Amino acid sequence: MFEKLIHKLFRVPYTLNIRHRRIQKGATTTYIFIHGIGDTANMWTETLNKLPDNVNYIAVDLLGFGNSPSPRWATYSATVQARSLLATFLKLGIRNRVIVVGHSLGALVAIEFAKRYQILTRQLILCSPPIYGKPSGNIYLSKQSLLRWVYQHATKNPDQIVNAYGLGKQLGVVGNSLDVQNDNVDLFIKSLQSSIINQTTIDDVVKINIPITILYGVFDPLILHTTLRSVSKRNKSIKIQAVATGHTIDKIYQKQLLRALSHTTENKRSNNS
Repeated sequence: MFEKLIHKLFRVPYTLNIRHRRIQKGATTTYIFIHGIGDTANMWTETLNKLPDNVNYIAVDLLGFGNSPSPRWATYSATVQARSLLATFLKLGIRNRVIVVGHSLGALVAIEFAKRYQILTRQLILCSPPIYGKPSGNIYLSKQSLLRWVYQHATKNPDQIVNAYGLGKQLGVVGNSLDVQNDNVDLFIKSLQSSIINQTTIDDVVKINIPITILYGVFDPLILHTTLRSVSKRNKSIKIQAVATGHTIDKIYQKQLLRALSHTTENKRSNNS
């Protein structure tokens, strides 16, 4: 009861579970890794293992997923997640500006974090960001309208979500770290509604004045390629890179991501020289 009073009434943000971390003196760069919907920070394990020794990182579980708090009353919007990410950031006592790396839903949270706390954010690397514009009327007019219809249908059929993710694991088309089951599918739906369906990301990302790299799979059914190209034209700080793969970060995707991460450390060294 006291915890609910603090977080719901007084809006004190929760801190997130830190599943992976490396915090050491003398590091050139600090990364914060944010996973996608229905996932945990374990999705980043292979990527973290391939980072150079001279960088720091933390990989968090978002609210409602993994070992982070899962209050049933929360909205699970990108704003709520970003405030909890800030609370975690401050708790760790990180003093340098960070590079935020987000996948899917995590990319939307990363954008919200940078919008609200740009003074703390050095750069964004957005992997497979589901950035959509305002809804249109007829579902047959565009891929965006069809995706919105699919998402709305999913929110009304939680059993189908659980079954789809279970089948995806069996077929190997979704990551093994994904964990969507009957006991947490309601939190998945809340995140889908608040952060993806009812997003304001397309208006936010074009206003952020820091370097932004967007990676996306050319075979990703959840990404609007034309929208990504549009936001890159509206914000010259955005660079987009296509990867010959789908939505999940497989070995092909990971290779391109590690290349993008290495460029951030190179840029840091050149700026300091």
